[in-house]
Amino acid sequence: MLIDLFIHESEGKKVATSALCLASTAPPSTALRLVNKLCEAKLLVKIDDPDDGRRQFVELTPDTAARLENYFGADEGGMQEG
Repeated sequence: MLIDLFIHESEGKKVATSALCLASTAPPSTALRLVNKLCEAKLLVKIDDPDDGRRQFVELTPDTAARLENYFGADEGGMQEG
């Protein structure tokens, strides 16, 4: 989930909670429970969709994003090749 968010955020794309859960291939209740645990651990944050009160987006916290950028060797312009 963290890598999926990292990739989408580096491409400037928002990720809905439901889409992140589906992408994980885990059962929906298990995936949502994991998202909630990652939020509690302050690795992710949920953001309400201003256009649709039923939907929330999930984002990496700035600290998590920085750690993933450092781990994967990404620069501010996106992921490096090679």
